[in-house]
Amino acid sequence: ARRELVTVSARDRAALSDLVDRVGHHLARGADPAPACHTLRLGRAHLPHRVAATGADAAELADNLRAALAAAPPPAATAGRTVTLRLGRDRRALADAVRSLADALPGLDLASPDTDPAAALAGALTGLGVRTAAEPADTDAYAAALVWDDREHPLLAVGPDPARPFLDALAALYTAGADLDLSALSPDGVSFD
Repeated sequence: ARRELVTVSARDRAALSDLVDRVGHHLARGADPAPACHTLRLGRAHLPHRVAATGADAAELADNLRAALAAAPPPAATAGRTVTLRLGRDRRALADAVRSLADALPGLDLASPDTDPAAALAGALTGLGVRTAAEPADTDAYAAALVWDDREHPLLAVGPDPARPFLDALAALYTAGADLDLSALSPDGVSFD
């Protein structure tokens, strides 16, 4: 199954909790996650109290959304901020991870073989509304990470679920209050739920 990012927001914490509960029940009843997530990402206003989560199926999305609500901090001032795009030293690992992400999320338009992988990743993030400033990492533990508020969020992985760290980082940014354009995450042909 394709990993999805679900976003939920409300005017206050009580309304957010109620909406997370309703979305969780909708997903737990076996709703198709792609249209439900698409609708929540693009068909609703994004209000100050927010939470987002990822999952590979409806049940995992519902569970992760409830867990994210329990862990969600109060609204922050992440909107409009520049976050650090920390790039690992291994350029081949970065290129492989960007290719894997392009295969998993084709709407990000990362697949051009002539594009420097760091530039392609930075461009995709810019297209999503994430302003980044690149810097080299002092580790080979990851190919790339986003850093804000002194927290490092790994961004790329090669393997059975290459979209997971990328979407998890976007979920954390959204929850922190970033204004994101998530339209590139919707698969072709998906309709509103």
